[in-house]
Amino acid sequence: MSQDRRSLFREGAIRRYMQRREKDVFPRLVSPPVFLCAWLLFGLLLLGGLVAWWAEIPAFVEGSGIVLTPEQTRRFPNAATSILIFLPQAYAAQIHTGLPVRVQVDADGPAILSRIERIEPGIIGPAAARQRYALDSEEEQAIDQPSVAILVQPRQKLASSMYAGSLVQAQVQVGSRRVLSLFPGLDGLMLIRG
Repeated sequence: MSQDRRSLFREGAIRRYMQRREKDVFPRLVSPPVFLCAWLLFGLLLLGGLVAWWAEIPAFVEGSGIVLTPEQTRRFPNAATSILIFLPQAYAAQIHTGLPVRVQVDADGPAILSRIERIEPGIIGPAAARQRYALDSEEEQAIDQPSVAILVQPRQKLASSMYAGSLVQAQVQVGSRRVLSLFPGLDGLMLIRG
């Protein structure tokens, strides 16, 4: 009996030895927590890329203008207090009535939210604007290049006597663009959508 036990032990030892030898041994380069963190980082990077691809931010066109005086306002029918804004002609195709506008009166004046009420026909240069809208030398500073003239009616009451003739800075939301277009080199790939 002792001989049977020895031979069984020996066969089992040989089998275990052969099994250990047949196993593939991989070097342990990364511990499991580091491996898990690497996959989480990859997932977050992928999620950030998807957000940058699909998320959109508003696109604005900046312009300058004036709060029209009562004499200048008479030129436009049904206008109580009007703000005339000049936007660069390059954006003429994207501008249409109803677009949201944010107007800042002077540096410390109120911020006014409104919409485009009217778009004056054609492109207008500084000299023609001075003549057509009876702008004085200070108001003339609002236009320095060929522009599109738009008329904005403030939503809230604006003291026209107090702000008449004041220069304004305006931002017109002309559409949106993808976040990915903010990265250098990719700005030409993402077009503005209106």
